[in-house]
Amino acid sequence: MLRHLFLLFFLKIFKSLEKDLTKIKIDIIIIIKNDNNEMMQEEGCKPMKSKIKAMIHPIRMRIVQNLLRGEEMTVQDISKNLSDIPQATLYRHLNALLKEDILTVIDENRIRGTVEKVYALSSTLESTTAKEVEEASKEDHFNFFFSFLMNQLGEYEEYLSKDEINLKEDGVSFRQFSLYLSDEELMDILSTLREKLVSAMDNKPTKDRRLRNVSTIVIPKKEKKEFKK
Repeated sequence: MLRHLFLLFFLKIFKSLEKDLTKIKIDIIIIIKNDNNEMMQEEGCKPMKSKIKAMIHPIRMRIVQNLLRGEEMTVQDISKNLSDIPQATLYRHLNALLKEDILTVIDENRIRGTVEKVYALSSTLESTTAKEVEEASKEDHFNFFFSFLMNQLGEYEEYLSKDEINLKEDGVSFRQFSLYLSDEELMDILSTLREKLVSAMDNKPTKDRRLRNVSTIVIPKKEKKEFKK
């Protein structure tokens, strides 16, 4: 029901975008979601034409995140960092990423009669996704963004389904800031944020740490009037 209402609301907003984009500003939205025992929805892993669309899934994004800095990891290594995800689900999403050439098997270790695969990000991933972004139509970009938002909605709906919630204690928030920024000022803010987030990616689970999903959205407003000095 929540997703159905969101879809109707989102389509209404999309149809009225041209009428509303009258101010010169940039919106930055930061969404934070927490869950101690997060169980992600399992989905079938059918082949997709779009690498970007294939990656826009909570579990797959977390797998890619673990391999972002040239890491080489086995299933056991990845599973330690994603301990909340059932191993059968993890294997399905690893296979989906392999089929889309997002991941590659760079080595195989034979251990007591079994083969342990070592995974890494595909060496062509950056160039192919950059090309896909460059060649994508407006409809493609809308679909990418819509898939991303639906994932956020699903996670928030899952959080709200808990028996007891406390947004303040759980650190849950969603905020929007409308700011006048030059390109340089925007890059400075995003670089600082990225630096903090990348540093925190090395954190290991402890009794004091909760799994927290942090998402960023940056949308520039369409300029309709010339700025008067």
